Amino acid sequence: MVLENINKGNDLKYFCEKNEIDLDNTYFIGDSFHDKEIMQIAGTSACTFHTEEILKEKCNFIIGTCEDVEVYEFITYIENKILRDSC
Repeated sequence: MVLENINKGNDLKYFCEKNEIDLDNTYFIGDSFHDKEIMQIAGTSACTFHTEEILKEKCNFIIGTCEDVEVYEFITYIENKILRDSC
């Protein structure tokens, strides 16, 4: 049983509000229906290759599997974007 409005997306909103973080500056990688709301709310979201099609539509990036180097490359992209934007 999942309570209404209890999901990762609302948790992210709450965390960002409490810590004065702009949602545009958040990143998420997921692959299941439990990730649906946060995929829509995070500033940049990615899902793995094997994710259901309906969830892929909610993401900015579709990357390989967790075993692939593509996940590492996406994390590197995030790190570089943060460094570039902070200069």
